[in-house]
Amino acid sequence: MKRSVLYIVIVLLAFQSGLKAQSCPPFDILFESQSQIDSFPILYPDCRVIEGNLAIDGWDAGDDPIVSLHSLFRITEIQGDLTIMNTFELNSLQGLEGITSVGGRVYIAFTSLDSVAGLDNLQYVGESLQIAQNSSMQNLHSLKRLQHVGDGLAVMSCGPIQNLNGLDSLSYIGQYLLLGYLYQFTSMQGMDRIKKISGYLKIENLPLLTDLHGLETIDTIAEDLILTNNQSLRSLTGLDNLKDLGGGVYIRENPLLVNIDELRHLKTLAFGISIKSNASLQNISGLDSITHINNYNIHITSNASLTDISGIRNIDAGSVYFLEIASNPLLSICAYESTCNYLQNNPGFSNIALNAPGCNSDYEVLAQCETLGDDSGFAGDGIQIIPSPVTESALIRFCLSESALVKLDIINGPGVVVTSLLNRVLPAGDHHAVWLPGNLSAGFYLCRIQVNHRKWIRKILYIP
Repeated sequence: MKRSVLYIVIVLLAFQSGLKAQSCPPFDILFESQSQIDSFPILYPDCRVIEGNLAIDGWDAGDDPIVSLHSLFRITEIQGDLTIMNTFELNSLQGLEGITSVGGRVYIAFTSLDSVAGLDNLQYVGESLQIAQNSSMQNLHSLKRLQHVGDGLAVMSCGPIQNLNGLDSLSYIGQYLLLGYLYQFTSMQGMDRIKKISGYLKIENLPLLTDLHGLETIDTIAEDLILTNNQSLRSLTGLDNLKDLGGGVYIRENPLLVNIDELRHLKTLAFGISIKSNASLQNISGLDSITHINNYNIHITSNASLTDISGIRNIDAGSVYFLEIASNPLLSICAYESTCNYLQNNPGFSNIALNAPGCNSDYEVLAQCETLGDDSGFAGDGIQIIPSPVTESALIRFCLSESALVKLDIINGPGVVVTSLLNRVLPAGDHHAVWLPGNLSAGFYLCRIQVNHRKWIRKILYIP
């Protein structure tokens, strides 16, 4: 209280002495109490543009807590940072309606605000906009005129926020978009004008978010795509138009995510791939357009339902630095052109373990590689296996355009032939063979059809 009284006395003496009021102070401004804020328009009645930083910090307010910003109504621009923090008695940012531009960072944290009402006319933020640790924050509706964030946009630990509505005018984010620890957040809607994120996109710990609908306009992310620990995320719908990713793909601990098909337009990554601990993920086919990862790592680990990693089959093995495929208990087939080439040229520089038989070690995968032949692949045009999955027997149909020597074998995970169904010359036309698994164990098998010197491979899932 003594400090506040002394502050007011100095102000009154300054006016009584006939001192001319300055337009704005030529230094950074720190408000730590309500009396300081209320005295500001008396000392600086013509202040419109603050050339430095403006900080409102109630940590040391004592018995003079900050409860209102109405006395700051004349300010129209802050050329430095705007910081509002530790203001638990402040219920509104009203008083800041005149501000249209902040040249530095906007940081709002550790407050009891339920909205950002008062920033209704803010159009430009030169650096980052960070809204964090505001436990009562319900929405961002008052940012409806914001068009430009020069650095990153972060919204974290603001419990009641459900979406990004209010950011509908935002068309530029100069760096990252970070959303985290928002326990009522359900929708990415509100980003309809963003086409490019010039840094990374990180979405973590949003337990009610089911998809990424609202990000359809984004075609470029300049750095990493990071999706971590989103307990209800079932699909990546919303990233369907993403074509360019300048970093890596990191998808971890999303227990309900079934596939990542929406990433199918990606072709090149500047960094690596990490697919880890996604309990329901069945395949990674959304990565099958990627051809190069710039000498970085591939980690596919601890995905309890994963049965198909053919999504990495087109990646140039020469662009992979380290390969890890581990602790995927249902994964038995890991032999594709990319993995075979990598293992053959980088012996001992990988970790393949604790998967299903056939993909439990480098040796097992290399054994499968031997069965693929020079024309390996799963194209198999005209080959039908009925039913799928196989329960008691499988009908294998194929067509020959001319007479040929046909060999048809069923191969298990380690690459061992368990049944030979055909080994003879057949005429042109439609043909079939029947496979009876009998007492074979459940799991994945390979159907290998060799016609003269060409081979085709098809997967068979056997569930007795």
